[in-house]
Amino acid sequence: FGYEDADPEKPAVSAGLMIFLIGMVLFEYKGAIFWKMTAGMGDVIIAPIYEVLRRRGVRFEFFHRLDGLHLDPNRQAVETITLGRQARLTPDRDCYEPLVRVSGLPVFPAEPIAGQLAKPVNADLESHFAASSAAEPVHLRRGVDFDHVVLAVSLGMVSIVAQELIAHRPEWRDMTAHVRTIATQAFQLWLRPTEPALGWPQPGVTISAYERPFETWASMPQTLWAENWPVEDNPGTVAYFCGSLDAPWPSTDTDYVRR
Repeated sequence: FGYEDADPEKPAVSAGLMIFLIGMVLFEYKGAIFWKMTAGMGDVIIAPIYEVLRRRGVRFEFFHRLDGLHLDPNRQAVETITLGRQARLTPDRDCYEPLVRVSGLPVFPAEPIAGQLAKPVNADLESHFAASSAAEPVHLRRGVDFDHVVLAVSLGMVSIVAQELIAHRPEWRDMTAHVRTIATQAFQLWLRPTEPALGWPQPGVTISAYERPFETWASMPQTLWAENWPVEDNPGTVAYFCGSLDAPWPSTDTDYVRR
């Protein structure tokens, strides 16, 4: 994905960085350099971590969109965090339970569980910009609601939610101005025949730096056990494709958030 403005004709990874990365692959890895999930990433990695943290007493607040970080008068610390509450729970619930069980696995469903919410959610809650006026403002204050903050957003969102930090701190300003993000695209394909029947006898292959626009392909039939398919439509092949999205992006990150 190391292209200037996602243009495959403009590679933008330095030779020094590539030597460093290749050195890590050759001399620091033990075992395989790629590891494949046996089911969806959210199901076998994120959901178990969530369950462990819940058991350790961590409280999660879902349906809150980060709108901004605000500094104290001395510009030395984050004083206030502004959130947008996108949904409320039913009166009988103290917390939202996000997981359902599929084939024995804890799974995040494709849509919010409506029975736990006070009213149906119609907006695309995964988009920062969806139905922004409908969110209820929530303000968290340092020393009252939090002591420390971990800003866990992608680089493309920093210029939107941390404008005061960027204005005050030159290192943040330089990071958002010079470290670029690249748009990517992906799709997954299920086919009824097995890979050997399609003419590919090698199982579990991953190929990259191949044909554009989806220059990476991963064979993923090991995930099929965790999927519920009708017997007559049971697939034998799963293929994951991804690549950079070559698009006419504007010159500034404030116009678009690149994902």
